[in-house]
Amino acid sequence: MENLNSATAEATDTIVSVVELTVPARVDRLPIVRGLVENVLLTDDFGLDTVADLKVGVDESCTELIALADSEAASLHVVVTTGPQRVQIEVCCAVGDSMVDVTSFGWYVIECVADDVSVAYAQGARGREARITLTTVRD
Repeated sequence: MENLNSATAEATDTIVSVVELTVPARVDRLPIVRGLVENVLLTDDFGLDTVADLKVGVDESCTELIALADSEAASLHVVVTTGPQRVQIEVCCAVGDSMVDVTSFGWYVIECVADDVSVAYAQGARGREARITLTTVRD
């Protein structure tokens, strides 16, 4: 997974924080992911509106990937990268041949709560993986 650590640090001469979490790709693990996002963003002084929006976006991203997970043993890998200018959150899961539906209402919600959203597919250690990336500029 690509993160902003080296590029952002070089561009701004500041420290970038990267926090990673891997949990089983199950709906009952979503509160853990939401809690991580909330705590990291509040610790790094992001606004309450940004925190609330990104919790919704990450929850929806995880839900989309859980629905597509290629096995019951699949994992969600979440990377939260914060810096002085922005936050980037990546959610990744093995999805086999499935595709994220970027025309769904869920995807519309994700696009509404972040400044930039993308989905990419790559061959990973556990097979074909989908990665949803949400980026938001600090208020």
